[in-house]
Amino acid sequence: MARIARKLLVGCLVLAIGGCGAVSEEQAAFSEAGEEVAASVSRLLVLDGIVIGTVSDVIEPVLVTPPIENDVGYSSVRKKKPQAKVAWTQDAWFTLGSGLSSSALQWIQSSLALEPARKQLALVKLDLNYNETSRFELNDAAITQIDFPGLDAASTAAVNIRLKVHAQATTLSSAPSGSPIQGQIRQKVKQLSAQRYRLDIAGIPTSDTARISRIAPFSVGLPDTSASAVPKQRVGNLRITLLEPYARGLRAWDASDRASGVNTTRTGTLQYLAGETALLTLTFQSLGGLQFTTTPATGITDVTLANGSVSAQF
Repeated sequence: MARIARKLLVGCLVLAIGGCGAVSEEQAAFSEAGEEVAASVSRLLVLDGIVIGTVSDVIEPVLVTPPIENDVGYSSVRKKKPQAKVAWTQDAWFTLGSGLSSSALQWIQSSLALEPARKQLALVKLDLNYNETSRFELNDAAITQIDFPGLDAASTAAVNIRLKVHAQATTLSSAPSGSPIQGQIRQKVKQLSAQRYRLDIAGIPTSDTARISRIAPFSVGLPDTSASAVPKQRVGNLRITLLEPYARGLRAWDASDRASGVNTTRTGTLQYLAGETALLTLTFQSLGGLQFTTTPATGITDVTLANGSVSAQF
């Protein structure tokens, strides 16, 4: 299904910029996609001129109309009125709806490495004919937070990464009716699945970690490297769920730390999979400080691990 969805998505994006003329195989494939795929491309995210995928959810920058003060007559009373020139907040949230392109992954990877490259980002809205109707541009944009989705072995849903972006300047423009989308779309898109993952922790048997049934969502906050002398990630805890019998390796690690009075740390990797192929691999440094919560009636154990930092590979 993921392969079919990717094929349909490519066809949808081609149609969005193709205009009139001969129908390509990708456009023909899109014509069979139906309304569900059509609705998914009402908003596109363009990164440095390349369409990196659809946007399933967005918190757009808010219009800010800063007041100015004017003297009124000979009175000392000062009244405020809206300034004619409007401005927009410089932060926006994007949930990547169609998966991840290589450009998006590279941007996430460099941002986690605290070597962020500022990008020209644009949120493009389309009409029912897939023509561009508006473009919200974020200039010199950098990722300031990444929300990684929760995973569940019992779920068949697709999951998506959410980005918070800060820009140096923002502009909103409307496109003439019938304007084709501006941007290249020749990139393969990778879709993450809630049930396709593998978590490994150093020193913990894979027979235990293979039984992890859920991984809670977590966030990584990223600093403004230009304003911080020693930039550092702000990483949320890693919370996992498994049956108590398969928590024995984690329990042994915790017991050893308690006996020695030293909280040791270990590395771990989380792979988002397609079959047995890793689409995206996150590496955790300094996992430790284990906390356990067990529900006796079900035998289900939730384990929380403090997390030092995260890097990404694809």
